[in-house]
Amino acid sequence: DDRPLTLDDVRRLAPAAFTAEPHPETSDQYRPVSTLDAVEVLADHGFAPVQAAQKKARTIEGNRYAQHLIAFAQDRAEAGETRPEIVLYNSHDGGSSLKLFGGAFRFICSNGIVAGDGYEAKARHVGSSVQGVEDMLRDVAGSLPDLMARIDRLRGVQIDNWHAHRLAAEAASLRWDDLRSAHPEDRRGAFYDAETLRALMSPRRPQDANDRTLWGAFNRVQEGLLRGGVPVRSYTEKSPHGTRRRARPIGSVEESVRLNRTLWDAAEAMLEAA
Repeated sequence: DDRPLTLDDVRRLAPAAFTAEPHPETSDQYRPVSTLDAVEVLADHGFAPVQAAQKKARTIEGNRYAQHLIAFAQDRAEAGETRPEIVLYNSHDGGSSLKLFGGAFRFICSNGIVAGDGYEAKARHVGSSVQGVEDMLRDVAGSLPDLMARIDRLRGVQIDNWHAHRLAAEAASLRWDDLRSAHPEDRRGAFYDAETLRALMSPRRPQDANDRTLWGAFNRVQEGLLRGGVPVRSYTEKSPHGTRRRARPIGSVEESVRLNRTLWDAAEAMLEAA
């Protein structure tokens, strides 16, 4: 739902957001940009947290500094709407600068979108100030109208099966290798094939069944890519000839952001070529 999260909710979902000090193994030059400071700046501008998650570290102590993500929105939205959001990504272990991304949330499928090039601002952990976060917020918030206008353009472009298949293939290649391009003796790991692409193109809910727009294709492909459930071929030492299995959901915050942004750029490239 679109209920704003309390700070207790954020602490439960992304406890590293509340860590003020850097990881002990970072250098003396490392000066963390506090996530809580950023949360306060966003709150001053009317943005409340609506989603939160963090990367699972190898140790309990590591969880205090791990990479984490919080999505913020200014307004509540009706079911079925797409709402603009600002997505914060940070860590206190030296693994990431503080980044703000322009994003959107589609309520009909609970899909969060992190936009690609042109919708990002970041502050390195070398003493960046609260004023720096203010400047970042201004830049990213200013990009949200353009982001929503891009979504409207994606909604306005009808595509045929060939283009939908091409977008699905580009998406699949972000996560798996193409089974056709791998020599049988070199196959190890997960591969996509024609069945994977058909599943990525297939709607998961009745409301999407007749949507032939680029926006509809983007959402179908994105959901299968990140949430999994699509069939892939898996090759291991025990199964050298391959077995069919269902892809697992993406569990990494960092990988989710990467896939989201790269897929957005692919859809935008197709939009510009339309």
